[in-house]
Amino acid sequence: MTSPVLVYSEFQPLEEVIVGRAYPPDAYDLVDDTQLRDMLRRVARETEEDFERLVKIFTDAGVTVRRPQILHDLYEIHANVCEPKMVDIGPWRSGYPNPPIFPRDLTLTIGTKIINVYSRVPSRWLENQACHDIFVEYYIKGADWISMPPPLLDASSGSYLDYEGKAVLFHAAALMRCGRDVFHTRPASALSSFAKGTDLGLRWIKEAAGPEFRFHPANAFGHLDSKIALLRPSLLLSWLPREALPEPLQSWDLIPVESKTPLPDEFIRLRRRRFYKEFVSKWLQEWIGYVDETHFDINAFSLGPDRVLMNGFNSELFARIRKYGIEPIPFDFRHRFFWDGGLHCVTLDVRRTGGCVDYFS
Repeated sequence: MTSPVLVYSEFQPLEEVIVGRAYPPDAYDLVDDTQLRDMLRRVARETEEDFERLVKIFTDAGVTVRRPQILHDLYEIHANVCEPKMVDIGPWRSGYPNPPIFPRDLTLTIGTKIINVYSRVPSRWLENQACHDIFVEYYIKGADWISMPPPLLDASSGSYLDYEGKAVLFHAAALMRCGRDVFHTRPASALSSFAKGTDLGLRWIKEAAGPEFRFHPANAFGHLDSKIALLRPSLLLSWLPREALPEPLQSWDLIPVESKTPLPDEFIRLRRRRFYKEFVSKWLQEWIGYVDETHFDINAFSLGPDRVLMNGFNSELFARIRKYGIEPIPFDFRHRFFWDGGLHCVTLDVRRTGGCVDYFS
């Protein structure tokens, strides 16, 4: 049986992709604060508009597109008061479950396998359920579907350091595929609160992927797609110094990205508003990030070794990329600053043409 999941790199020609989904505007109808409600509705509406434009780019290129489902309500009324709808998740309850906007974060597709992983954040526990029907279909058609053992979460734990040596946790977005080789950021055992997983989690992913893959660390923490973009064999974008790259990549041509996209004035004004600060700090702290250090130019997504989708428009960077025979496709994901995620985050490549190439022998 031929697996519908077949992907070995970040840059081979794309055939099928999952594009994320935010909550719809009416998910916020019960929010009392009119300014907050209008802001959230607008973000939701414009996020889906951008996703529909992204879907059109893919379908026009002959790529099959799949979308997650929204399975949970955000709010409910109790005694005439609007409250977060609580979802029972084993031994604990969670409000404001994350929308499935970043299918990349907690699912790794590698070879013929779908590998679901877990975050330390209770509100992210249900995220992969949004793609459950898609994954069932892939499994029936021949894909290998593997899930990380569920952790016991502790509400008092504030980082992956607290789970080191006790839980199997690691974000899929902390890894990148390149044929037989897989690159990753460091786990919390390297003593950083910015890590996105534990040493046990990384060990489990290595075993789940299989012995045919070689794993190499970058001297960095967090999601790797905010630090490295593999454009084609022997070429990458990165703001990391060459010596911090995984050892096999240090010999590749490097297009350095030294400056990040400035935060737009509208987003700065929005973030200064009292209701935004209070709501985000109390309820949405795990949905979105702080974006000040995010390099959206790095968070690119390849349609193939000659075309790459890029966040926004950077004429100087685009000119450098074109010198290597690659055409950058600019895309304005308007609320990437709100969500703290770019084009690689909101997509999950499921199938690319080409096999498991050894790019480093």
